[in-house]
Amino acid sequence: MSVGNFILKNKTKSLLLLLVIVIVQLLTVFSAVLNAQMINELIKFNMRQFEIKTSLLLLSWLLVALFTYFKLIYTEKVLQHINTQIRAKITQSIIADQREHYNKRTVGAYVSWMNNDIEAIKDQGMSMFFVVVEGIVGTILSLITLIKYNWVLAITALIFTGIIIVVPRIFNKILAKVTAKLTVENEKFVDSAEDILAGFNMLYTFRALNLITLKIVAASNKLNVANVNRIKVQSKIATTGFLLNVVAQVSLMGITGILALHHVVPIGTIAAVGGLSATIFNSLGNMSSYLGMISGVKPIFDKFANYQNQQQNEVSSDVIASNATPLISVQNLGYKFDGNEIIADLNLAIKEGQKYLVVGESGSGKSTLVKILAGYYGNYTGKLQFAGNDYHDLTQKYLLDKIMYIDQTPQFIHGTVAENLSLVNEFSNEELAAVILSVGLVADTTEAADFLTRELGNKGNQFSGGQLQRIALARALLRKPEILILDEGTSAIDKENAIMVENLLLNDDQLTLLMISHTMHAENSQYFDEIIELN
Repeated sequence: MSVGNFILKNKTKSLLLLLVIVIVQLLTVFSAVLNAQMINELIKFNMRQFEIKTSLLLLSWLLVALFTYFKLIYTEKVLQHINTQIRAKITQSIIADQREHYNKRTVGAYVSWMNNDIEAIKDQGMSMFFVVVEGIVGTILSLITLIKYNWVLAITALIFTGIIIVVPRIFNKILAKVTAKLTVENEKFVDSAEDILAGFNMLYTFRALNLITLKIVAASNKLNVANVNRIKVQSKIATTGFLLNVVAQVSLMGITGILALHHVVPIGTIAAVGGLSATIFNSLGNMSSYLGMISGVKPIFDKFANYQNQQQNEVSSDVIASNATPLISVQNLGYKFDGNEIIADLNLAIKEGQKYLVVGESGSGKSTLVKILAGYYGNYTGKLQFAGNDYHDLTQKYLLDKIMYIDQTPQFIHGTVAENLSLVNEFSNEELAAVILSVGLVADTTEAADFLTRELGNKGNQFSGGQLQRIALARALLRKPEILILDEGTSAIDKENAIMVENLLLNDDQLTLLMISHTMHAENSQYFDEIIELN
């Protein structure tokens, strides 16, 4: 990904914008020429021609204003369209990612990508690209016009053009470095803000809400330093360009004055050169700053590209499971996290249709084990097979189709119960009603119709923890998984309904069930085929 790639991807829109830019610059150059002609006619006391030139100049500037108005609006539309394309590209990378790799970053980091980084690309990359194009078009047209007045003026302007473009480029590497640092600090700020705000209820209970302000201010100060450091570099580039701009314009006006004194060019040429040199050097004075900003967003694109490159490559074709037993075979399984051994030399045989209860003390690796079995963690040691096929030879899609894992903290989108059950799949109202009825969320189908239209709110805050766990279970059962892994999936449900839900799962002969529970009910313990105890 790069600025150029997205400009080319929107070739038609970019060409239309380029056409408008050319028209504006042509009118601007034409106005400078008219200005010179007005003065020359005034010197000749030719009032008729002076009035005509004045009228044409007024009309020219009115057209410049009209086309500039259109250009500003259309530019923003193009930039917003590109923003959406970049966000779509990032989300496509995210949804193609392995769960383990995705979770190496916080949600706040990805939000920062979608907002802060995209806005940086828009303001410093895409916007500046069109500003640079406008400057180049204006410079070329102005240089051509200067040639018609006198070749010395054109050569002088060309020399200064090269100097103004080249000299400030010495700051480019520093700008890229501080921009990369800023993107990192943006991510950290969003992470810090999200983390402390998520703890509002806990802080409220302990009367420690002032900690929110302290944490936000501390994170903001670090972000401020990164912003100021970038502005310092951009200011150095802008100041260098400004000084060169002043020297160039004054030199060109001085040379024009000398040529006019020697009657090489008319007096009015001074006015034209003033306008043309302003068109050239006002743009070029900031050109290096603009080019630096464009190159400064490269680290952001590089970050996105590195994210894609770090994703694990999956086997593209599904493996057809054989009828071999056991369904899941675990041999000498080991897993470490941050150098700490979580699971060591574990051997298991999970058979089709059987029910397993996973128990053990906190920190014994229960959740880690079931996540490995669900295919979420791939960096284990030992041998793991599904229906005789090695896990590493199976695609993530295949495992997700076969194994449904329900986290102990289920997640929801902002929407209705029906939307949270269906997600991207389609189910009939009858299917949705039947599944929420089966897990005890409603008493009958009439109540189900109303329940399905209820909004969950932000992260499900309109429902109790027990209701959310049953909605998550209903969402899984809708998809009829071969294997269901439940990680403390009934912990927030009242005893009566928890027993009913567990009975539903334990009496399904077609379902292979692995269940973690610290609150297993005696009424159901007899229905498990095996208890897997982790130490």
